[in-house]
Amino acid sequence: MSEIALDEERKKNNPIQSGSNNISMKKKQSSNTFEKLGFPEGMTYGHRSSLRKECSRFLRFAYLVDFLSLEALANIYTGSVRDMIERLKDLDINCDMDEVMNADFADQNQATGPSRGSDPLFKVDLALKHELPIPADEIQDELIEDFVLPPRGQSVT
Repeated sequence: MSEIALDEERKKNNPIQSGSNNISMKKKQSSNTFEKLGFPEGMTYGHRSSLRKECSRFLRFAYLVDFLSLEALANIYTGSVRDMIERLKDLDINCDMDEVMNADFADQNQATGPSRGSDPLFKVDLALKHELPIPADEIQDELIEDFVLPPRGQSVT
């Protein structure tokens, strides 16, 4: 039994004596929030105060745990995206497109069912917001030789 429950049980077993020297206060019988939560009936102000203190300490702890877990998840997410971008840059630089386009990505150990290369590992959706202007420092000019037109008078080979 908890300390609060023991104190309340003692008060029920030892009623307050009314006399000329003792002042007795009649407890209000109501269905308050503490009783609805399953705490003993007729809790004193001191018990309620200590309960509020413990609840506020628990809430501060819960907020701290929530903050730390969200921070950790944000770090995991940004780290994963950063690693994916670095890996894509590395693949872009070191990739031989002829070899990739002619490679067979089917899993040789899998006799039945779809091949491993048929389903994407992840899907990227892109929503372009063309109404917003692009900052000048984000624009890069790069010459793509496949799209360069020859000077006039020369034929394309």
